[in-house]
Amino acid sequence: VMMEAGLKLSRNSILNTNGLSWYNGYTAAKKLLQQTKKPTAIISGSYDISVGILRAVKEQQLRIPEDLSLISYDNIPQMASLETPLTSVGVPIDQLAHKMVDSLLSLIREPGSIPLTQKMDPELNIRMSCASPAVLGKENK
Repeated sequence: VMMEAGLKLSRNSILNTNGLSWYNGYTAAKKLLQQTKKPTAIISGSYDISVGILRAVKEQQLRIPEDLSLISYDNIPQMASLETPLTSVGVPIDQLAHKMVDSLLSLIREPGSIPLTQKMDPELNIRMSCASPAVLGKENK
């Protein structure tokens, strides 16, 4: 998707957080924000990792979304309750729970009746953590 958008993908574009805690997100973001060419956006993998990223961004005295956009994959209600409400993508919890219960009941009634892997459509919840490159005053490169 980055290449389709005309963005360069480099080794420095992707960081392994080495875990899923807020501290893992914090240390990965600190490393990312210490690079000479600072990112204009970060895509995070979960709520906890995003909380750590927010802390690192704040320590660097950067503002979201004015200096840096942040989007997270973890469409949980807590995303809207953070100091900066985060834009997020994912399957809403109520839909996920409903699908899990229906699947479990189907498997109890008739083992093997549904595939073990099922796809669900994610939703994008736009909140206050993303800005367009024009708003950032930076070129989209």
